[in-house]
Amino acid sequence: MPDKCPTNDISCKLEENLLSEANHEALSYVWDQKDSEQERDRDRNLCWTITCHVLRSEVTEQIEVTKNLHSALRQLRYEDRERRLWTDQICINQKDKDEKAIQIGMMTRIYEESQMVLIWLGVADDTSDRAMEYLPKLVDSLQNSLEPTKLGSKSDDDVSVHRLLRRPWFERVWTLQEAAKARECIVLCGSRIIHFEVLEQLHRGCQTINNRHWRQALERIAVACPFKALNDERSITAHILAIAKLKELAGMPALDTSSVFTARSFLLLFNRIRSCKATDPRDRIYCIYGLLPEDIREAIGEPNYDLIVEDLYQKLAATQVVDLGNLDYLGGAGIHRRNLSVPSWVPDYTHPEVHYSLTVLNEDCLNRTGSRLFQATGTVRPSVRLSKNNRQILEIKGKLLGKVQDLGQPFHFPTCPDGNAQAWLYPRLQEIKRQTDSYGILATFCEPYPTGASAASAFKHTIMGSMEVHGGGPAFGGVFVRASDQHIDEYFNAYERSPALMKRLTQGPIVESQLVAGKLQINVDNLSIQHAKENIQQWGTYQEAADAAIRAIGASCSGRVFFVTGNKYMGLAPGISRPGDEVCILFGCPVPFIIRPLEKHYVLVGECYVYGLMDGEALEDTCGKEEVIYLM
Repeated sequence: MPDKCPTNDISCKLEENLLSEANHEALSYVWDQKDSEQERDRDRNLCWTITCHVLRSEVTEQIEVTKNLHSALRQLRYEDRERRLWTDQICINQKDKDEKAIQIGMMTRIYEESQMVLIWLGVADDTSDRAMEYLPKLVDSLQNSLEPTKLGSKSDDDVSVHRLLRRPWFERVWTLQEAAKARECIVLCGSRIIHFEVLEQLHRGCQTINNRHWRQALERIAVACPFKALNDERSITAHILAIAKLKELAGMPALDTSSVFTARSFLLLFNRIRSCKATDPRDRIYCIYGLLPEDIREAIGEPNYDLIVEDLYQKLAATQVVDLGNLDYLGGAGIHRRNLSVPSWVPDYTHPEVHYSLTVLNEDCLNRTGSRLFQATGTVRPSVRLSKNNRQILEIKGKLLGKVQDLGQPFHFPTCPDGNAQAWLYPRLQEIKRQTDSYGILATFCEPYPTGASAASAFKHTIMGSMEVHGGGPAFGGVFVRASDQHIDEYFNAYERSPALMKRLTQGPIVESQLVAGKLQINVDNLSIQHAKENIQQWGTYQEAADAAIRAIGASCSGRVFFVTGNKYMGLAPGISRPGDEVCILFGCPVPFIIRPLEKHYVLVGECYVYGLMDGEALEDTCGKEEVIYLM
């Protein structure tokens, strides 16, 4: 594959009948750069214009475009002749809401019938060329079960790839469909090109190939730069994962005749969409409009930019929950995930998703392993409808199982703001341990535990969500599965002992320690080598198990708070939960929920984990009373 973008073998032609008259703008163009004063205005988003000639007419018009599009067109143009391209920013009149709505219905077909889709990541910087050269070599070596170090790769390679995957294209909501529906897809950054398949294989390899090198390679890339947000290692591959999910959904026959299975399959995708950037919040739904099942499209109506955002989100939620009986959809709802004034049972897609959703993990486990993580209501069918008197109230059958009595402080997974993994290793473990120890004090009030288990055993399961990860977790193609009692004990015990061991390693007679490929490598002076060897041997025994516990704790506890109920159950609830909130199950949903009483109805706070109520135990007659719960 050439290093430079070819001048004549990449084109993105469209059949003429796909383009409305309004779309004929900007298919050929000449350049007209604005004055130097405006060019220097780096704070403005629209700093450039192009002069567009409308096909089959003499009309010429100047159109403002973003700097990113301007740089893309300059790179892709032919120097000696016209080139026909299609870009929605120009070819769709963004100021005409009616035209924009009509074109959205055509977007899927446009990308499907394009000869090629070009993904422009932006102009080159001091690391992008290195990343574009390294990525194909990395994937090739991993496919041949070779360690990337045998390529002579350096930490700078990982940093360059991390920075490339942080570019804005990987955050924008409309780019999901571009790559998912393309026949052939090329990624360009500056003058370098690679096939999009390279990025897909980087992620897919962890899932389809039993090779630890894949996960280690991605983990190195994930931590190559300073941590900027919670679950940073998940976010660098989240967009690629969502595109892969879109491709999978596009190939489902069930999309022609909607089903609950198909509706549930969108959970992971919706989870990603709410974290993407969108100029208009309606685009978080319209960006995949062409891929939605037909009956869902009919329920929410044709794209309409006069429709109130809240109404669009509520229409979609009502279709999913009431019409399809897909109560998994409620896992993305709750007042802790809400910016807009929507009912608490309606997911708000303007609120980003930065934590692992229990219902998403549950559905991912079911799709990948054939079994669920949780099934709090077993196979009981949902009974749900909208109130006849108030369409914002959801009437749903369930059981109230107890009131929240005491809560700890919300759990915060510590991040590494300066990127110094070596110095951060021990303090991170120490901080996690401090928080879970405070929860352990509350857990002692749950003895004896209602299920007959010891409070200590219930606590271990609770802070790990009864989970363990196979592979590297959802970010790396792995999957969270249900952990056995034996594994929970093994992982938790290693986690309990690891801070003391790590302290001896990092603060004892150690000259140098560093984190390489997720492993602690230590150099010692000759005088203390025997003492260090003993500690290193002990750490090697516990590191893998301790890491497993930390992964599970991070997924289960992040963004949540430990709580105990008046009837001595313990669990993890949304961070904004408070004493007096109720624990309940909603028939048809695999996880319990926290709800808050308000006069004659409740508001949904969010999903929760409760040890002893995750496998249908609450369906017994002794657990609560079946009733209709009114959610507003």
